[in-house]
Amino acid sequence: MFKSAGRQSYRAYSRKRLTRSPFQILGVSQSANKAELKQRYYELCKQYHPDKAGGDRERFQEINRAYQIVSNKSRREMYIRYGESWDQPHTTSRRDPEPEVGIQTRNSILTGLTISLCVMLYMVI
Repeated sequence: MFKSAGRQSYRAYSRKRLTRSPFQILGVSQSANKAELKQRYYELCKQYHPDKAGGDRERFQEINRAYQIVSNKSRREMYIRYGESWDQPHTTSRRDPEPEVGIQTRNSILTGLTISLCVMLYMVI
């Protein structure tokens, strides 16, 4: 979407923390139904769309992000339950296991050296 220099990609923007709750941004209550959400979303989009005179791109993106959260049932429930950290990976106190790529690489090198040694010994004998 936003690929030009000086603009952030939408994916990068969607990871930003909202300064207010999505419900506050859209101006609806947590009990608002889909029709109310959609109506309010369209009203705000018309008002803040960046292609309109006086539009506000940052505000428009914030509205989109908020609507993505509250319009999806599972995201909305997760947001209500966990707050702003609902979509962040949860860290544990234990250290994550090391990736096996390094071990596989070392094993491949050792296997290659062993085969080379066997071939050289076969040629000598």
